Amino acid sequence: MKIAAYVDEAGEPVSLYRAGHLHLYEDPSGNFRRVKEVPFELNARMRLPEVKSALETMVADLGDDCRTLLSGEIRGLVYSLLQEEHGFRVWRSPGPAAGQLERIAREDAALAVARKRELDERAFAALFSSPSGGCGGEGAVGRRRSKEALRAVQSLTESLGDGHFRLDLAGVLARFKNANSKDVLLPLLEDGGFRRLDISCDHLPRWFERKLADLGLRAQVTPTARGIQALVEHLPR
Repeated sequence: MKIAAYVDEAGEPVSLYRAGHLHLYEDPSGNFRRVKEVPFELNARMRLPEVKSALETMVADLGDDCRTLLSGEIRGLVYSLLQEEHGFRVWRSPGPAAGQLERIAREDAALAVARKRELDERAFAALFSSPSGGCGGEGAVGRRRSKEALRAVQSLTESLGDGHFRLDLAGVLARFKNANSKDVLLPLLEDGGFRRLDISCDHLPRWFERKLADLGLRAQVTPTARGIQALVEHLPR
């Protein structure tokens, strides 16, 4: 992981509008070390195009694999641009920067996962917004069967490792009121990118068994205290 830190002469995080040094740290083997200093300078007299240009140069110098910044501030135009246009996660914490990097790395990784989950869920919810032709139009159906739909649905599953995934269908349908079982299950079943797929639901849809047969899949169905557990696997070839 790589973290950028903007610090003063004492190594304390400072605002990007103050004089300082932009250091890039990397953790290749368990301990962060400074790998380079990136030229960077802003001032309050700069116009918006100049600020954007300075940020674009800074981001390019940091590299595609650095989207974490430790600074003495997290609010204001420059920080909004970094987060909204360049996808940075910005942290503010007092004390010498070098001693905080491992903690920030842990918290940043958790934040990155949470933000991705939030974006994926928004993408999934957006699939069910009504197009101009109405909620039942061909545009809606097309979006729900698109690659974007598959990625959005996949984000709602839990990976158990070795191609084994779990989906709480009942929970998904409770959260996304405009979705139905076909919207959620068909992209997963038709893609077939799993070895085993555990599905928890209140009941199995009527189309389920017929679709499994069409796709060369089978399901072991077990009653549970909450409804039904269906373990879907590919038929032996």
